[in-house]
Amino acid sequence: MKTNLFKYLAIGCVAVLLFNACRKDSYSGEQATGKGKSYIRVVEAPQRNLFFDAFTDIKTVSLFTLRKDAASSAELQKAQTITFKDLGQAYLDAEFGEGAYVNMPLNDLYTLGNDNIKKTSTGFTINFPAGSDVQNFTVKINGAKVIAPKYAIALAITDASGLTSKAQDTIVATVGIKNQYDASYTATGKFVRVGLDERAINQTKVLGTVDANTVSSTVADLGDATPLYLKINADNSVTVIWPAATQAALPGPFTQEGVNKYDPATKTFTLHYQYRGGARTTEEVLVRK
Repeated sequence: MKTNLFKYLAIGCVAVLLFNACRKDSYSGEQATGKGKSYIRVVEAPQRNLFFDAFTDIKTVSLFTLRKDAASSAELQKAQTITFKDLGQAYLDAEFGEGAYVNMPLNDLYTLGNDNIKKTSTGFTINFPAGSDVQNFTVKINGAKVIAPKYAIALAITDASGLTSKAQDTIVATVGIKNQYDASYTATGKFVRVGLDERAINQTKVLGTVDANTVSSTVADLGDATPLYLKINADNSVTVIWPAATQAALPGPFTQEGVNKYDPATKTFTLHYQYRGGARTTEEVLVRK
């Protein structure tokens, strides 16, 4: 009987010890809610590209979205003004090459489309009224004044009004008019790895505007990973351009052999090109859908 008594006492002591070991101490510090940082960021950074069909009226466009991530309700209720510097034409030329973009001229090509955006001597300010967490940089573009194939505006946050802005603080927004070749095409033909195999081409390709007479495409056998450009000349011959990124991905001499042309009546591209010294050849026909 004593043995059983001692056994139950031992079990009870172990249970008490386990309970005390598992019990969490009461929290005596401050709660973390509202103690974190509040952030500001450009949602589409670093670049947003917008293309439109040709138009002559005034089009309202949101170039980018500025978002405030408030750490608390009190922070959200603060009215704050974010200051942007307009980096200008020199920045666009340095980043993309001279002449790639024309810096968007305010009041000529566009006007501001949001009362919370103000022009300054060096750029713009965007005001967040109390309770607002999103502001769009909205402009009204006059299509009748479009004279360049591509416009751009480059802005960087210089004063975040006490908010934290370490990344997504610079945006290049571009505006372009689609050229007449910008569309989806059915691609057919063949890709040959000389001495190895031959593959049929049967896919949809989207040709995107590069400038008034050039569209971007892709290398037939590698899909969207590797770009090439198709420049349509005045006589409707086509120059297939091998960009630097493609040269790096697919080393070796690139050549054009055979017919490379565009037929405006049927909206069809006929292409022949080779790379790796002729070890990879492509014969391709692109017909607009």
